[in-house]
Order: sequence, then structure tokens, then C-alpha cells
Amino acid sequence: ANPGAPGLAFLEIETGPYWVEPSSEAFAPSDRSVNLAAHDIEWSSTKDAAWVTSKGSKADAEFADLWGDPAPGQSNARFLKIAKDASVQVRFEDSDVRAVVIKGAVEHRVPNVSDPVGLGPGGFFRTDAAVVNALTCLEDVCVVYLRTR
Repeated sequence: ANPGAPGLAFLEIETGPYWVEPSSEAFAPSDRSVNLAAHDIEWSSTKDAAWVTSKGSKADAEFADLWGDPAPGQSNARFLKIAKDASVQVRFEDSDVRAVVIKGAVEHRVPNVSDPVGLGPGGFFRTDAAVVNALTCLEDVCVVYLRTR
């Protein structure tokens, strides 16, 4: 590579699936990247959120909708911010829920089913509909990315 000069990259994929379609069948996926500065995130109280409960105060957690429609059955993503030492339970009606720890250290467990698992930044879990997932923040503040559908 020569800085400041035009370049060309060749990428060889050794194994499939390739997911390459003819241009006549091209489409734009519905997922889009979201770039947010931390100070631009608008946090809301979980006080009236049916999908999250807290063993302590509902003030122990806040959420921020990122994209999509939060109605059941619709694709969406949100952040969940949990205060230090707070334990919350999250449950969704959708069949495919994915979670990634963005900040902090979280203890994750499915009550009466699994032992606690420690998750740091980049740690993730996937769950099905109606499964209750217990999350406990082990650091000053924890932020978890939640994507449904």
C-alpha cells in the first residue's frame, strides 16, 4: 500500500457459503450500523418496561432503544445499563434474542437452569422466547447490547 495513492485489494474466500447473488437479485439488508457517541445516548427508566424486572429498585437499570420497532415480533436493538451490584431479569416474547456485553463485567444465569457465567466486554449469550435471563453487574456500571428477532 502506498499512502495517498489509489489502491486495489483482492480478497479470496477459501470456504463458503459465499452469499454472492447475480446483480439482478441484489438486495440491501435491513441491518444498518449505528454510530453513537456515548453522550448522545438517551437513557430511559425501566420503571414501566415489562421486559425487565429488578430485585432492588427499578432505578438499578436504564435502557436506550437504538433501532427498530420494540413491539413484540419486530426486529430491534437496545442497550441495557445496569448499576453496580444490581440484579435484573430480562425476558422477551421474541424467539431469537442475542446479547453482548459492551462495558463492565456481568454475571449471567438462567434461574433454576444454569450456573452463573461471568461475561466481560465481548462476552455474549443467546436465548429463546419467554426464557428469563438474570444479569448482575459486577463493576461500576455495565452496558449490554440486546438484539431481538
